[in-house]
Amino acid sequence: SKDYKECKPSILRKSDEKTLLLSRLQTEELECILRNHPIIGELINRPVVIEKFGVQFWLKVQFEGLAQHYGIATPFLDMTNNKWVAAFFAITNYKDGRYNLVKPSKDQTCGCFYRWEQPNYREKGLDVPQPLGMQYFNRPGCQSAFALDMTRLGDLNNCAEVERIYFRHDNEANQLVYDLCQQGRMFFPEDGMEELVGKLKCVKSFSEEAVERCRVKHYGDKTFEEMREMMAISEMDIIDKPAVGFEKEQIEKELEDWNREGRERYLTELITTMVGKEEGGYVE
Repeated sequence: SKDYKECKPSILRKSDEKTLLLSRLQTEELECILRNHPIIGELINRPVVIEKFGVQFWLKVQFEGLAQHYGIATPFLDMTNNKWVAAFFAITNYKDGRYNLVKPSKDQTCGCFYRWEQPNYREKGLDVPQPLGMQYFNRPGCQSAFALDMTRLGDLNNCAEVERIYFRHDNEANQLVYDLCQQGRMFFPEDGMEELVGKLKCVKSFSEEAVERCRVKHYGDKTFEEMREMMAISEMDIIDKPAVGFEKEQIEKELEDWNREGRERYLTELITTMVGKEEGGYVE
């Protein structure tokens, strides 16, 4: 909603070791929690079959991109292929848990769209935006969400393939876009993930599984006990299982809906991008 000298994910702007460690542990803990959710487990641990279309595939989940999308600091940037989603975020400011309409002021008269051209990045060995797709938790689908790993790219403003399109904030135009997007309600459906991540961001104790996953992925030169010592310096500790999770009543309610009609509804509406054309290929 304004032009910044740098366009970097928060974790690359505030890269002290404690912040980095905390965000990595939160990301790994979120993946552990999601993998143990019975419906997510069903979708990722065996092939998904849509009988009415005669297709079968494996569902692939971008867990780190999901962590970014729900507010955990990561080296990813949120992206979308929906112009209305982009417009909504360009004419709002986030404050106190909600998106408020920009009122043009002396320090915020212009905004900026970033338009990402898509040459064949994989051939060049560069990172590409990863689709989050239509997840069981449906906010990413409503926002046509993608996630771009900025670890190697650094600053989006320095990427030659990215076009910057400036616009002038206007009260009437902003209000029109805001209302057309139902003041954001169409992009933020009820979603149990938001509450879960809110709780996760408040804890300083992480499960053994999450710590080990974090060690292997980011601190391969350290032992598990060295990880424990490093966490203790940052006032974090290790426990047997995640300190937060989905409420039992919530899981039971979701399973009841899933088994009654939710599975059929989700698979029918699933919007996918095939990765590989062979039967049994992955879908993102």
